[in-house]
Amino acid sequence: SYTGQVPVGAGVDGVLCGHVSRTDVTALIRGLGVPVVGLGVCSSSAWPSVSCNDGAVGRAAARHLLERGYRTLAFCKQRDVEQETLRLKGFQAEAEEAGARFVLLAPPTGTPEQASAEAMREWIVPMISTLRIPIAIMAGDDLGAIPLVDTLVGCGYKVPEQVAVISAGNDPMLCDVAPVALSSVDVRAHEVGHEGARLLDQMIE
Repeated sequence: SYTGQVPVGAGVDGVLCGHVSRTDVTALIRGLGVPVVGLGVCSSSAWPSVSCNDGAVGRAAARHLLERGYRTLAFCKQRDVEQETLRLKGFQAEAEEAGARFVLLAPPTGTPEQASAEAMREWIVPMISTLRIPIAIMAGDDLGAIPLVDTLVGCGYKVPEQVAVISAGNDPMLCDVAPVALSSVDVRAHEVGHEGARLLDQMIE
């Protein structure tokens, strides 16, 4: 789920954990004493995990923007998680190898993760105002892209004419209801889930 809320009182034979970076979730699941497979990258986890190639996701997003003529590519890093860092590195590498300008947009230290559009406006708008438009920005995932688009539209930027936004996940529940419909890299979540379930079944057996 998006919330990471753990069901209480239900007996389980195994767990597929989509919140491998959440220590509160993983601590609770560890106490269940059942096989666990993580969905998503987390090198510090003791469990086997299945994930997409996050570096390739970042590269794919950058290629999409470069093919459309953008020469200033920015990455909006909102969370200090391994998945987002890998996507950032792939995005930056693809942009710089193509000779484009890369810009990192990140909040000051101590800013809450997944902040609201109002909080984001305080740090991201001054940074964007120093750049020559048009520019293109990648958000680490669809959930992080929505407050970014909210902020841009609320500050008078035309999306995508002045500032293009791309994310990752390609979740129609998020992409289609954003203030401006989002372009998003398909991370093959269904295949990741099926492979995780197959692995978990083997572990239980």
